[in-house]
Amino acid sequence: MPQQVTGQCVADSYHYHIMADYIHLNLSRAKIVGGTKGALSDDRWSSFTIA
Repeated sequence: MPQQVTGQCVADSYHYHIMADYIHLNLSRAKIVGGTKGALSDDRWSSFTIA
């Protein structure tokens, strides 16, 4: 039987940014991007942009 997925709303902008950084950096930590593999902002599935 599938597990139920639950979530919580992010309370404020500080915690939202912490969560977004965590999600974006997962690609780097998994060595999917970075170094010779290209920039995080170039990854097809990343919503990370350089402002």
